[in-house]
This record gives sequence, C-alpha cells and structure tokens, in this order.
Amino acid sequence: MRAQAAAPVSASLPRVAATQLIALTRQAGFPEARWIDRARLPASLAEHPQLSALGEGGFLMTALSCHRREPADLSAPGDPHALLAPFARRDYYRDAVARLKDVVRAVCQSAGVDRRRARIFCNSRLPEKPLAAAAGLGFMGKNTLMIVSGLGSLFVIAGVFLPVRAEGERPTPQAAGAPAVGTSCGACRACLEACPVGALSEAGGLDATRCLQALAGRAEAFSTAT
Repeated sequence: MRAQAAAPVSASLPRVAATQLIALTRQAGFPEARWIDRARLPASLAEHPQLSALGEGGFLMTALSCHRREPADLSAPGDPHALLAPFARRDYYRDAVARLKDVVRAVCQSAGVDRRRARIFCNSRLPEKPLAAAAGLGFMGKNTLMIVSGLGSLFVIAGVFLPVRAEGERPTPQAAGAPAVGTSCGACRACLEACPVGALSEAGGLDATRCLQALAGRAEAFSTAT
C-alpha cells in the first residue's frame, strides 16, 4: 500500500480526546474501534473522490460482533432449515448504524459540531475494509475479509466521518505499512479448507465465478456445475 505524506491536521477543527471516541464506541456496544485522520490516509484512499469530498476530519472505524450462541444448523427431523451465515441472521447493519447515531450525537454535542456534517456508513459504497485496515482495526485475511483480534471475521464494519480533530494517545494507524492481504494469517488455511467450492486462494484472492455468495447476489441464473 503506497503511503501518502501525512498532511498536518487542521488546528481549526473542534478537538475531541481520542480516548473519549473509543470509550463512546465501547459504551455503544462496539468491542473494537479505531480512529484515523483523513490527512493520514494512504494515497489510494486519500484520492478517493467520495472520501476527499467529506472535507477535513477523520474516520472512526468500528466492528460490531455478529457471533451468536446457537447451532449453525437449526434443522430438525421433518423441519429443514437453510444454512445462513451469522451476519445474515439479524440486521446487524441497521443495528450498527443505530449504535453509531448515539456516538455521533454524543460527540457532536460535546464538540459543538453540527450533526449534519457527520456521515455514518455501513455496508455502503465507500471503501470500508481498506479504511478499517488503514485505521488499524484489523488486517485483511486469506478469506478476503477483515480479521480483528478477538472477533475473527464474525463482525460487520461500521464507520463514521467526523469533522473533528482527535487528540491524545490512541492506537497507531497502519496506513503507512499495512501488511499485504493474507500475509498476517501465517500458515493458517482454515478458511481455504472450509470453503466448499474452493473459491479462495492462498494469496488472499476470491474467484467470484465459484463463490456461492457472489453468484447468489447476481440477477441471473447460474449453473450448479460451476
């Protein structure tokens, strides 16, 4: 990932303690959260038109766990059930947005910022995984998903742009040297061996022509022989 020379964060922005941002997300139910100033984004993200249009400020990236204490297969004799991924068993995206609204309300009130200047995003067209990786929330695994310590990949990403300046100690962003996809997985091959159609590669790639999730999202028929 090509790093961009960090531009100074505007001193005119309202100041918020980084510890306050993280504490608010924890109170809202997000087990992990990281902040990154927009001025410190890698070039690949800093040049993204939708991100640059947001102006000065930064991104608070969070992870909401979708781990459920229930069997993966809820089928019973005579009562078959389809197998659903944990994230699809509840509307975690809507839940994450609702939780972030509470965070935005608290931050904007304490910093004197108009809430309309904040932008919450979750399952959006913004580059959420690269943003989360740049902020140091986790790393990209061989399964093409983000891996977060203590959560694995059983979570949804939710973020918010805030026109504020975060000050004080905080986890160091990985924007300047985020590891390549899959390299942090080491020798682990759990996801590759678990994929029923062999759509994942050792290098962290995904063959969308074989992935059932990708095929099911297309408005077209596909062959079971694929």
